Amino acid sequence: MIPSLLFSDSALQLIYSATQGIHRLINHICTYALYDAQQRGSDVVEDKDIGRILADMERQRGTGRGKVIKG
Repeated sequence: MIPSLLFSDSALQLIYSATQGIHRLINHICTYALYDAQQRGSDVVEDKDIGRILADMERQRGTGRGKVIKG
């Protein structure tokens, strides 16, 4: 049996680029992404989903300008 991917390659690249490989940040973003995917009924987290999550996190910190980060 071949395991299914939860994150697309482009989503993983965007996560790494946004976190610079810092484990705690990776876990935080991935947790939000998995909750979001479950709510939407999606099987795979795409880069557009990560971009939306990163933009939301920036708005919550007060550092974002409401732009969606594209992958």
